[in-house]
This record gives sequence, C-alpha cells and structure tokens, in this order.
Amino acid sequence: VVQKAHRNMESPNPLFIACFLCLLIFLYILRSSLAEKDRSKIIVSTEFKTFQRSYLLVFLIMMGADWLQGPYVYELYRTQYAYSETEIGQLFVVGFGTSMLFGGFVGSAADKYGRKKLCIVYALLYSGCCWTKHSPDFHVLMFGRFLGGISTSILFSAFESWMIHEHHSKSFPNEWLSETFATATTLNGFVAIFAGVLGGLLVDNFGLVAPFDASWMFLFMGGGAILMLWGENYGDQQAPILATLKEAGNRMFHDPRILLIGCIQSLFESAMYIFVFKWTPALGDVPHGWVFASFMTAVMLGSTIFSYLVRTGHKIERFLIGVFVMASVSLLVPVFVSPTKLEPGVEDDAITSLNTKVTWLRFASFLVFEACVGVFWPSICTMR
Repeated sequence: VVQKAHRNMESPNPLFIACFLCLLIFLYILRSSLAEKDRSKIIVSTEFKTFQRSYLLVFLIMMGADWLQGPYVYELYRTQYAYSETEIGQLFVVGFGTSMLFGGFVGSAADKYGRKKLCIVYALLYSGCCWTKHSPDFHVLMFGRFLGGISTSILFSAFESWMIHEHHSKSFPNEWLSETFATATTLNGFVAIFAGVLGGLLVDNFGLVAPFDASWMFLFMGGGAILMLWGENYGDQQAPILATLKEAGNRMFHDPRILLIGCIQSLFESAMYIFVFKWTPALGDVPHGWVFASFMTAVMLGSTIFSYLVRTGHKIERFLIGVFVMASVSLLVPVFVSPTKLEPGVEDDAITSLNTKVTWLRFASFLVFEACVGVFWPSICTMR
C-alpha cells in the first residue's frame, strides 16, 4: 500500500521533465559549440583503444550501479520505512564515517592483495548493501550503510589505480592518460543522467526498492566483466599498510600545499555531502529520478564551462574562488526560502501556490550548486 501510494505521489511532473530536456538541449548546444572551436584530437593506437574500452565498460557499469541508488536512499528510509530525520541522519553518518575510516586502508590493501580482487570485492559488498534495503529493520539498514561506506572507498580508488598501473605497464604515452580521464568523466555524466531517468521509471512502476535491485544487477554484470576482461596488478606488496599510511601523513604535513589542497577539497565536499543528505526533504514530493537527472546534467554543464575557462586562459586559482562564492550563495537560498506548513486536512490554494514557487526556487538554486560541483571536480583534480 505504501509503495502504491508513493508511486502515485511521485508520478512524473511534465514541468520537471521539460526542465531536464531544456538543460540537456542547452548542454548539447554548448558542447557542440566548444567542439567546433577545438578540433584537436590525440591519435591513439588500436591496442590502447581496446584497453581503454575494457576499463571504461567496467567503470561505467559500476558507476551506474552507484548512481541508481543516490536519489532514493533518503526517500526509502523516510517514506517506506517511516524513520525520523534523526534516525536517517544516523544511517548516513555510518556510511560516511565508514568510508572515512576505511578510505586510508583501501589503497594499501589494493596494492598488497591485488586491485582486480578488490574491485570484485566492491561488487560483492555493494550487492550486499543493496539487499539490505529490502529489510525495514534499523540494524540491518545500518549494516547496509557500513557495507556501502567500504564499497564507496573502493570505487573511488581501486578502479582508477588499476587503470593507471595497466596504462604504464603497457608503456602507453602519459598524454593518453588524460584522454581516458576525459572520456570517463564525460561518459560518467551521461550514465548518471541515464540512471536518474531509469531509477524514476522503476520507482513509478515497481516501488522504492526497485532501483536498488537494478543496481545489484549492474554490479553482477560489472563483476562478470572484471573477471573476463581484466588482468591482476599489484602495487608495493612488501610495504606494511600502516607504514604506508605513516609515510603519506608525513609528506602531507611537511608540504603545506598538500595540506591546503586537502582542506579545500574536504570543505567543499563536506557541503556536497550535506547537500546529498538534505536535497530530498528540501524539495519535498517531487519526481526524484527526473530531478536527479537534471542535477547530473547541471554537473556536466559545469565541467563544460570548466573546459571553456581553461582553454581561454583563465587561471583555476582565480575562477575557483568565484565557484566557492556562487556555491555558498546557492545553498543560502533554501535557508531563507522555506515552504509554509499546512495542518493535516487543511487546504489553501494560495499557500499551495506559494509552496510550489518555493520548491522551484530551491530547485533552481540546487541546479546552480550542481553546476559549481561540475566546475569544482576537474579544477581540484588539476590543482592536485
């Protein structure tokens, strides 16, 4: 009954779909315009293309599994399992905290035991995380967040490490590495958009758990692709994990630039993860799949703007300050613009109309923030 009610509540809103399509068209026009101005292209070998495809296929499937879940974690806890915001916050903290605690060990473990093995472990652990979403039990859901936290640490370290090691072991030129990163970033944006649309369709027809089941299927396919397409590679197997972490810490504190760039990234991503937790309740009853797809399109717009700024000679250190200011202002909007609450059973057309305008204003501010995220990611990677 709850699932049916939710499906009716989150039936696709034509205005949100129209907004998404407008963003997509604008993105296409902008990217096409920039492509016309920059026709330079790196010439690569057939062997490199084969290697690149084997990496991108796996990486994009695994990222798709992650993107599918994003818009519905909070909504599942709130709507289907009726947990309070405090309890949902505790579940999110477990996920983020686990990722923080295990993040430092994942890279060393991948070096020691094999990056391919750890990527398969990612598929297994994240599948377990998806299966826990079928249970309304708080402790089972918390265990799922624990598995998800470890999985996230693996996703954003082991896959890239495997690719870089294979790239160098096959003696491909260093400039081809940027080609793989650029292609992965672009295609990952399209995968995120596709995942948002697919997730919305699944929720409308099968309920809130459906995107997590689809995610499990993606993980199964990705794990199979790893087994068939990837070879194993290692880092320094002799170095103790704790000694490696200690050396990394020493380097960080002896070079102020490393510490500073770490603080910049941590502060921005802290705001980003708070946004991940709060955007669903901030927008209320909206078609989350289409909203998420719009967010991902805004991120791609931001990365396209970054490319334009760099090509036209703008300094990253300069325009990134503006990005921080714009992101801060965009997140101030929902602080000062709030919907008016109505008593249960009370209807007021004027207040309902005002609340609709509030939702759209918040949505617009969130699109600006996501565009800032799209500029921030390649900027911070380049600065690193």
